[in-house]
Amino acid sequence: MTLWRSPFPDLDTAPAMVHDEVLGGAAPGRVAVVDAATGATLTYAALLDRAMRLAGGLRRAGARRGDVLSVVASNGTDFPIVAHGTLMAGLTLAPASPLLTARELTTFLRQTGARYVVADTTAMPKAAEAAEAAGAEALFGVASLPLGEPVAPDAQDPRATAFLFSSSGTTGLPKSVMQPHGAAVALLRQLAAVPLTRARPDDVLAGIVPFAHVFGSASLNHALRAGAKIVTLPRFELEALLRMIEEHRVTMIFAVPPIARALARHPMVDRFDLSSLRLVMLSAAPCPAELELECETRLGCTVGQALGMTEGAPVSLPSEPVCHGSAGLLAPSTEAIVVDPDSGERVGAEETGELWVRGPQVMRGYLGDEVATLTAIDADGWLRSGDLVRFDEDGQLFVVDRLKELIKVRGYHVAPAQLEAELSAHPAVVDAAVVPRFDEESSEVPVAYVSLVEDVDPSTLASWVAERVAPYKRLADVIVVDEVPRSPTGKLLRRVLVERERGLAAPA
Repeated sequence: MTLWRSPFPDLDTAPAMVHDEVLGGAAPGRVAVVDAATGATLTYAALLDRAMRLAGGLRRAGARRGDVLSVVASNGTDFPIVAHGTLMAGLTLAPASPLLTARELTTFLRQTGARYVVADTTAMPKAAEAAEAAGAEALFGVASLPLGEPVAPDAQDPRATAFLFSSSGTTGLPKSVMQPHGAAVALLRQLAAVPLTRARPDDVLAGIVPFAHVFGSASLNHALRAGAKIVTLPRFELEALLRMIEEHRVTMIFAVPPIARALARHPMVDRFDLSSLRLVMLSAAPCPAELELECETRLGCTVGQALGMTEGAPVSLPSEPVCHGSAGLLAPSTEAIVVDPDSGERVGAEETGELWVRGPQVMRGYLGDEVATLTAIDADGWLRSGDLVRFDEDGQLFVVDRLKELIKVRGYHVAPAQLEAELSAHPAVVDAAVVPRFDEESSEVPVAYVSLVEDVDPSTLASWVAERVAPYKRLADVIVVDEVPRSPTGKLLRRVLVERERGLAAPA
């Protein structure tokens, strides 16, 4: 019956709008954003001026409070201008990945009800197609924004929706998460309240997680709120990242585990001076403790994990001394319970169950989907995460797996994340994913898809895992692929492999 509470002091609860919280105290002459790919820079003064002018232009164009503007753009100097100008005008921002197809983007624009669309040069052709198909009123390029006279934001309601982020939720179906200003501000205050993740004005952050994702948006606004500098890349490329760290003396990286794996193991890393780094914070997917330690040892900086979800981030943050393999401690003003998924009873320390969380960072709900909202958040405000976790006696949170991804082998529950961690510990494995395969005898058996840095017989990898797990967890098959499917933020696209397995099992 344990109720877990954050060990950190409670947050400042003074209401605020995102744009005021982020841009309210920055030194105007300091550089805010640098595009490492083009060399373009944006000072805080220029960011504030252009955002206020965009707000004025949108109002002059007839935008009304609560309208939705979707931005389809890679990381760079334009994104924060569009984001904060939209918010200053009283609109809701719906960021979309520029990697989406026109068909996917059309679905997103319809789901969010976007009235306006802003796209960068690369995304413009499919954004134009999608905007027309979805019935958006106007499409703008980042170089032709409707700028008007600078307009200071007037008093607004922190309960208003600031962002609509795309999420698969716990059912795997696309939904739009409504994140109010208050929740987004709480997220930023939580990051700033924990000493290890706090950014300072002299910090340089790496903007490599797509800003269209809640994790990337948080890294951008966390840097700006601190008056720090964020250096961006439009997409992750290892050599470009390493050069960026060396040239711009990057101090903090918010990243996903595949990047940690590259930093820990790729020989190219030794060609660059990465001594400026003080923190690599990982999230969006679990990272094995061994890989964290490998990365930390090689880079000579702190490496830790956080847990978050689009519906409520952060849930937990790393704190010194880092407990490798854990997702850290509950974020400030956050509480949690762990619930047995079969009985519905709360469980205690060292017992595994579904994580339920409650705090000021939790979403308002899913846009236009009351049933999904009521399924995700109960009457007492508990958000069901869909994550199987356990807490240790010290309050460190350990992710066991996603509840829906458990593989049932002869009545036993097998967690894919455990097998993936074992595979990832093999020096030849670059990335791994484990999914269920239908089996008449066992109902399901686990099979692995792996990408390799060197040739190794799949049976060797199966034996490697078999030596480390209980008999019912042994891999039935290991399949070598060029690349394990992941989203731009590093999230494992397990469903792609599940559908492949279903197709193989289907009758001819």
